[in-house]
Amino acid sequence: MKEKTVTVLLATFNSEEYIAEQIESLIKQTHQNFSVLVRDDGSKDGTNKIVDEFIKKDSRIKRLDSESPAGSAQGNFMRLLLQAEDSDYYMFCDHDDVWCENKIEKTLEKMLEIERNNSPALVHSDLFVVDGKLNVISDSMFASQKLSKHQMLKNTLIQNNVTGCTMMINRALKELACKKKNTEQMLMHDWFLSILACATGNVGFVDEPLILYRQHGGNQVGAKDASSAEYIAKKAMDSKGNKNSLQGTFAQAKMIAELYKEELGENYAVIKAYGEMLEQGKFKRIQTCIKYGFWKNTLIRKIGQIVYL
Repeated sequence: MKEKTVTVLLATFNSEEYIAEQIESLIKQTHQNFSVLVRDDGSKDGTNKIVDEFIKKDSRIKRLDSESPAGSAQGNFMRLLLQAEDSDYYMFCDHDDVWCENKIEKTLEKMLEIERNNSPALVHSDLFVVDGKLNVISDSMFASQKLSKHQMLKNTLIQNNVTGCTMMINRALKELACKKKNTEQMLMHDWFLSILACATGNVGFVDEPLILYRQHGGNQVGAKDASSAEYIAKKAMDSKGNKNSLQGTFAQAKMIAELYKEELGENYAVIKAYGEMLEQGKFKRIQTCIKYGFWKNTLIRKIGQIVYL
């Protein structure tokens, strides 16, 4: 059987401190039939010079011209996905992490296990959480953040458990996602893709960390200890932020229901019901959550959800 092709979508922005280490980890992968497509979002440092040196040495690494900055991580990644050439599978790569050598191999094994009849599929994994110098802070982000390892649509609509830098998607999911040409109402590309995969195909999880997920001052989105008193107190005090976050999940679901009505099948009604909460009052929202099971995965998160509905 012909070895499957994988395209790694690498988004960069002011990445000179870490980008070489990340690309080196890609080159060392045990599964070698891959290419890397790089898109820079307007770096002002030496990122592009470093990437160009790797392009000269390895023909698998190519640059996507970026005519104008996307201005966000999801924008950068969605532009990469929209313009990527045909491949069997696609993976998403942050500029400041380090991949374990078997990351592509292990993720691909799970993908081949769950993929069915060319329907959309997504695979993700656990992560080592590390500091800026790659010292391990946590050997399981799923344990430290108390995340569910199993994706169900009714829960995914309100809580994303997929970290983008661990994702592999198949061509069917890529083609479905590319029906969306912009990132309006898209909270994050990984959340958007995980909802589509749950609603139209399969989601698989590799229950071991396959990436060193680096935490440093420049992170846009990082790993936080969800059980710490500091984290819980900070979340509880951010009333406006919590309400806005919930509103965003409703708007994202409404967008998906409207755009993918024909592809969602029986799940259209579920996503539509969640999106309709955007226009409902608190009592009606609680009724809708009870009816469909739209709940986060821990008691403290459920309580917070009810408070801010």
